[in-house]
This record gives sequence, structure tokens and C-alpha cells, in this order.
Amino acid sequence: MSLIRKYFNKLVRDKIPEIIVAAGLECNTQILSQTVYKKALRKKLLEEAQEASQAESEGLLEELADLYEVIEAILVSENISKDELLSEQKKRQKERGGFEQKIQLNWTTTEKGSSFTDFSHLKVFQEYLKQEVSPKAEILDQDWPSLKKALLELGELNLLALKAPQHLGGREWDDLTFYQWQMSLARYSGALAFLQTQHQSAASQITASNNEQLKERYLPYMGNGEILIGVGVSQLRRQGKPDLVAIAVSGGYLLEGTVPWITGYGIFSEFIVGASLDNGESIYGLVPFTPVSGQISLSPPLNLLAVPSTNTVEAQINQWFLPEEQVIALKPANSLQVNDHKNVLHHGYMALGCARGGLDLLEAIAGQKSLPFLEKTEEQLLQEWTQLEALMFSNQEITYQERLKYRVKAINLAGRCGQSVVVASGGSANLREHRAGRIYREALLFSVSGQTLDVLKGSLDLLTR
Repeated sequence: MSLIRKYFNKLVRDKIPEIIVAAGLECNTQILSQTVYKKALRKKLLEEAQEASQAESEGLLEELADLYEVIEAILVSENISKDELLSEQKKRQKERGGFEQKIQLNWTTTEKGSSFTDFSHLKVFQEYLKQEVSPKAEILDQDWPSLKKALLELGELNLLALKAPQHLGGREWDDLTFYQWQMSLARYSGALAFLQTQHQSAASQITASNNEQLKERYLPYMGNGEILIGVGVSQLRRQGKPDLVAIAVSGGYLLEGTVPWITGYGIFSEFIVGASLDNGESIYGLVPFTPVSGQISLSPPLNLLAVPSTNTVEAQINQWFLPEEQVIALKPANSLQVNDHKNVLHHGYMALGCARGGLDLLEAIAGQKSLPFLEKTEEQLLQEWTQLEALMFSNQEITYQERLKYRVKAINLAGRCGQSVVVASGGSANLREHRAGRIYREALLFSVSGQTLDVLKGSLDLLTR
């Protein structure tokens, strides 16, 4: 019988190696340092808790026993006695109650304008991404129905209108919390990060609209995914003759031309379109994301190198009437360029997340291969990543040139981390379903997402230093 190696790189019970050998198989183990052991126990706690949460009634006792074993090990490693644990449990029960009354909290009132800035709460959602999204990342990269399902699951957690006001169903997160989310999602799945960003952008644009009736009709249903909306405005960044023009008519506008890039066909029901008026202004409004005979035609999904599951298409629009009630905003000439300048760092957070995903894989490969130079590479890149993260999440006011520099560095770091995992993985990284290849392709995507001339020049300048 031919045997192959299956890698785990996780903490196991003390007798597991004996059981493996008794079964006639081989295994390789190592003894962890105390510091690494403590981290491994935390990971094991999450693993066992996840298994217990998914267990059927007949298997629940066994899973709870496994979970309790890990809890006991953590108590010993942290020098916490069982009496201390029980005392703390009783204290919290007295202060906050138990779960006997089976109460489910649906909503609360909050002061209008308050923001969610506590990153400790965000960790709950980050853990969800790690446990539920990361294991499916390769499938999400290739299969659009699975990607749509993952997006809707974010909606079940009310995570699809993060900057929209709370009284309209959003979470009203501040910028830094939102950027933490963007970085985390890109760390675990570039396809899901890229797709949900379109919808988040649509929700933000509707939030900023003066069309109050439109806001009332859409926003309460966007955070939970009941309404999903894409964005098709990138053509407004292009110089020269407009791809899509709008002509003011009674009650609205007539749209004519091409929308070269709309993500989410078959997933989003509508998209925000940006069209140019003859005076240089731009009109933004909602258009159906479905073919309409003689007026809206859509190409087959473009054969993208990265995140093909996002179903990006091109639209031809012929004399489509955009009624006033579907208009989101009328903006002055070059408003998109002004917004790009203001938010130049925005897309950099997904590049930073992609780089972190590469480092996660590089750490795993280094653990498997036990090569000192791989560990050194991972340590050096991680140090660079940590320094850049601190700069990008600083609360201090920074200049445009500093923000641009950090965006370019994030792009460059994502590219190098993507290449490092490909090199470290060897020839297998060339397989379409390989994690290293996916991360490398996503790094390419995030190097050009929302690209401006300054970002283009800065990226090339850094490459040629």
C-alpha cells in the first residue's frame, strides 16, 4: 500500500502519536515551547468549540469532554485554579445572569451618530472568517453559487452595510473599524472581499444620498442581504470620450453607452451606474442588473485571472430611462477623482490583508519543511507587515503623500508575500486549486483595484528601486 503524508500542524492529545504508530502508520511530531504551546491551546479551544457547536445530540457529550480537556490544559498553562474559574463564573452570573430564560436579543436603541470602534467586538467576526470562510477560500474563488451563499451568510450576521446608519439597518462603523474588516476578509478570501466591497460601496453611496425615499426603500434591507447591489462607475475614471453618457429628460435621464466593468452578475439584483452629462457632471443611479430586451445587454462573465467567481461582466446600455426616484446623486466634474484622492489608502487595506494571508501560508509551509531560511523569510516579511499595519491604522492625521506611500507599500508587500508562497510551495502552486496560486492571483488583483495614476506611478517606482 502506498502511503502519502497528510499535514496537520496542530496540537493533539498526548497518546495520539502512539495510536497512529499502533495502526501501522508513521507520523512526525515536535515538542512546542511554552509560548507556542499557549497559542496552540487557544487554537485548539476554538477547534473543539466549533466541533461541539456542530455536534448532534448523541455526539455532544464526547465533544464537550474534548472541549473541557482543552479548558483544563489552559488553566494549568496559565496557572489558574478551578476554584478561581468557578468563582469568576458565579460572579459573572450574578452580574449578568445565566441562560435559563432562553432570551434572544433582537435589537436595542442607541444614540444616533454613535460609532462602533471597539475592535474587541470585531474579533468575533474575524474568528468567524477564520473558521467558516478560510477553509472554503479555494471553492469561493472558482464557484459563484458558493460565493453568493457565503455573501448571504455575511448578511445573516448583518455585515453587509457596515457604514450605513444603525437606524436604517447598518452597523455605523467608523473608518478604522471598517478597514480592519476589509483587511481581515481579504486575508481569508479575496473573492468574498472583492464581491462584498461592491455592495458595501453601494450602501455607502446610498447612505450619502439626498434621496431620502430611496434610502428608506433600500438601506434597511442591504445590511442583511435581502437586497444586494453592485457598482459600475469605474468608467468615470477614464480620460477622453465618456463610455456612458446621460441626457436630462422630463422626469429623469436617458443613458447610452458602455459600462465596461460590473462585478456580481447573478448575485446582485441592481447596480449603481455612473454616467457623464454634457456639462461634465456625473449622474449616479440604480439600474437593473439583468438583460432588458433592446436596452440592457450583458456580456458573458469575463475570463478573469483572479476571482473569476465574482462574475464580472460588461454592459451595453441603449436609451435606458433612469427615473428621478432611482437617482442617487448628481456630482460635479471629476468628483470620482477627488474621492480617489481623499481615499487613496482605502484599497490598500485589502492588499494588506492579502499579504497577511500569504504570511499565514508561509508560516505553515515553514513549519512543514523545517527549513531555517524559510522561517527567516517569514519572520522578516511579518516584521515588515506589522510595521506597515501600525502605520496604516494610526489615528494620527497624515498627508496625502504618506497615505499614497502606504498604499503602494501594501501593494508591493502583497505581491512579494504572494510570490514567496508560490516559490516556497514549489510546482504544486501552479495548480488552479492551490492556496498559494490563489493568494498570488489575489495580490495581482489588489495591486490594480481602484488604481489611480498616482498609485500606478508609485507602484512602478517601488518596483524599479
